Amino acid sequence: MKRRGFVGRLAISGCVACAVGVGLWCAGGRGVRAAGRVQASVDAGQAGKVPVLVELFTSEGCSSCPPADALLGRLDREQPLRNARIIVLSEHVDYWNNGGWQDRFSSAALTERQNEYADLFKLSDVYTPQMVVNGAVQVNGTDGKAIAAALEKAVASHPIPLGITSVQVRGKEVTFSLRSGMPATPGDVNVYAALVDPEDTTKVGGGENHGRTLQHTGVVRVLNRVGSLRTQDLGEKPFVLKGSVSGRSGLDGMRLVVFVQTKQIGPVVGADECLIAGAKTDAGAAGPCPGSGS
Repeated sequence: MKRRGFVGRLAISGCVACAVGVGLWCAGGRGVRAAGRVQASVDAGQAGKVPVLVELFTSEGCSSCPPADALLGRLDREQPLRNARIIVLSEHVDYWNNGGWQDRFSSAALTERQNEYADLFKLSDVYTPQMVVNGAVQVNGTDGKAIAAALEKAVASHPIPLGITSVQVRGKEVTFSLRSGMPATPGDVNVYAALVDPEDTTKVGGGENHGRTLQHTGVVRVLNRVGSLRTQDLGEKPFVLKGSVSGRSGLDGMRLVVFVQTKQIGPVVGADECLIAGAKTDAGAAGPCPGSGS
C-alpha cells in the first residue's frame, strides 16, 4: 500500500503547449468552465473515432490542481483530436482532506485506485494532479506536451468496439447493455461503469484554495466494477450499476461512462459514454443514453 501522501506537485506558469490540433492552450490563470460536451454512443458524428479515457486524480484541497481541472475541461469541451473521442473522469482523492478543506467529491476508493496505478507505473508515491491516459501512460496533469503525446499514442491504439445500449434507470440502479466486438484475448477483461457529473462548481472555504471558486468537469460520483467480458461475448450483454449519489434526487443529467480494462488496473481497451436523460433534462449538446429518455 502506498502512503496516501503527496509528491511532485508541479506548478505551471503561462501557457502549456498542447499541440493536439488546437495550438497552445493556456492552463494557468482563471479556470475554464466546461460546457459538458459529450456525444451519446448513438451519435453518428462520433462514428469511427477512437475512444480515449482520460482520468485526472485531483483534489479541491490542492492548489496546483485547478489548472489541471481547467485543462481536463478543455479536453472535454473542445475535443481537440480529430480522430479521437476523449472521455474524461475527474477522480477526487481524499488524502488532502486533512489540510483544512473537506472535498465533497473525494473518496477512499478513488485514492485506492490511484494507489493501484502507482504500483502499476512503479511510482514511489501518489501525487496530484496526475493524469492517466487509457490506463497506460501517467503524466503530470498540467504538462500539456506530455498529455498531447499520450493522447496521440492512444489514438493509434486498436480498442474493442464498444457501445452502450438499452439504458434503464430504476432508483439507484442503472441497467444497461454493452454491444461489443470482443477479439481473442488471453483472458477476461474487466468492465467498469461510472456515474459522472458533467460539471460541478465549489466555492472553497478552507485549505490551499481558500476563497477560490473551482470548476470541475466529469466528476466521478460512483465507480464500480460491474462484470467482465470474454472472447465469446460478441453482441450484447447486460450489466447493472448500483450506487448512491449524495445531493441528488435522481440521475437525470448525469453521464454514464463505461470502460473495459485488461486487469483490475491496467490498459483501457474500450470505452463509451452517454447522458442519462429524463423529463427534467435539458437536451443541450449531449445526446441521451439509448432508452433513458422519456
